[in-house]
Amino acid sequence: MDSQIYIFADSRGKNLKINNVEVKSYPGITLLSLLQIVCKFTEKITSSCIYIYAGINDLTTFERGYRYQELISKSSINIPILFEEIEKMKNNIERNNNKLIFATIPTMNIEKWNKTRLNQGKTSHLKQITNYKEMQNTINNNIQEINRNIIRINTFSNYRTPYLHTTIEVNVPIKRSGTRKRYYYFKLADGIHPTQELNNKIQERFLKAIDENTKGRTDDDTTDDSDNEPKRFWKY
Repeated sequence: MDSQIYIFADSRGKNLKINNVEVKSYPGITLLSLLQIVCKFTEKITSSCIYIYAGINDLTTFERGYRYQELISKSSINIPILFEEIEKMKNNIERNNNKLIFATIPTMNIEKWNKTRLNQGKTSHLKQITNYKEMQNTINNNIQEINRNIIRINTFSNYRTPYLHTTIEVNVPIKRSGTRKRYYYFKLADGIHPTQELNNKIQERFLKAIDENTKGRTDDDTTDDSDNEPKRFWKY
């Protein structure tokens, strides 16, 4: 089991198919819970490379009631404390000459997810529709901060980051100066999970990072993998 490449993921990774890479997917799992699984797993392996593709479940929680279920953003996330724990677990995982590399997190669309579930009959009604815009902003802001920390710890370890967030997020120029974020939520089949087209792009990003980490290339050697701004923007 030595010198293998693995991707440990939440449910977003269940359809990943990459040659010579073993993908392990755990629906609904958070980053720390996934890392606990990786810690146990790496007790028996050495000199392997493990990629983490998760984090969206750290940002949301479910409200539940009789015939009711609705995903909402978490009101408070202590990201510095989260990454203190992540870095402790990373050090433990890498003791046997293993490498632990985090992919950045693509955002989600909370309105599309909940309305999809409503249409599927998974809930009888939705209570928080008027709050979705504020929740979406909270989720996007938290993801940006988490992704900055992911890039930081990868760069510190001289690893090349799989830039997955830029598959659906781009910076577009605004008048006079600066940029703003634009999100392509139509690439998410149900608001969380990627369409096949997006999944193919994510696989390409992983392949590029895997190749460059094998060659010893780091984030300092090149810019991220952001796509060029498309000529047209579609809403879902």
